[in-house]
Amino acid sequence: MNNNRIIPNLDGIILKIQIIGLGVVGAAQADLMHTLGHKVIGYDPYNHPAFIQEKVTFVETPITDADITFICVPETIVEDIVQMLVEKKSQGLIVTKSTVPIGTTRKLSEKHSIHISNNPEFLREEHVIYDVYNPGRILIGECCPTHGKLLSSLYESLHIETFIASQTETETIKIVSNTLKAYMITFWNNINELCETLDISTKNVSNLLNPEKTLYVWGDWGGGAKFFGKPYSGKCLPKDLKQLINILQENNVDSTIFTTIQEYNNRIKTT
Repeated sequence: MNNNRIIPNLDGIILKIQIIGLGVVGAAQADLMHTLGHKVIGYDPYNHPAFIQEKVTFVETPITDADITFICVPETIVEDIVQMLVEKKSQGLIVTKSTVPIGTTRKLSEKHSIHISNNPEFLREEHVIYDVYNPGRILIGECCPTHGKLLSSLYESLHIETFIASQTETETIKIVSNTLKAYMITFWNNINELCETLDISTKNVSNLLNPEKTLYVWGDWGGGAKFFGKPYSGKCLPKDLKQLINILQENNVDSTIFTTIQEYNNRIKTT
């Protein structure tokens, strides 16, 4: 199977973009691709979000002639989706946006002898549309330089700093990014315990710790009051921390600090 159909320069070219999985991530990506002027095809048996109804052509089965297919499904079925696309002889570039276990994209690319890139998202569920248009950076895990250039060109009109790396590097960055967020929340909960013992304000301590806020590169993650005394939760942080622990243990690397974060979070969750 050869899905190496290339469009290296997008000057005025309208691409056929397929989004598989129209949950939070997929719907936001579909909205963005439509705004950037491309034809968007959406496949999801369960989700047809109202805000993209007039922007997406919904199909009952994935098409085979998309220029780019973004996979935005739960990580547990990413391999099944790739297998389906291979069996259907899909000809365009496949891109994983799902947060997959480290090494997944390269493994699938090698298994099926096809081009698959990784393009992780960094979206907050409550601000997903704002974030998809205003990302802090764009990461492209390229399968080859030509496809890296294609994906860079796709986002060029956003005027956002774009970084190209390997598929495994961008997968790792996404997992580590969420794990670092989990650490920062845990860190400030630990400091909050100390501040309560000393009868001082955690908010004052966090705000005055660095007047220039150079440590607050994640906005609220750097000590926003909404997290004081509360465990991290949601879909991403617990599972991505677990993934990092797994990859460390599989490689016989000390995971003590990360298992401690996990144990601490579970403890305060029950208090």
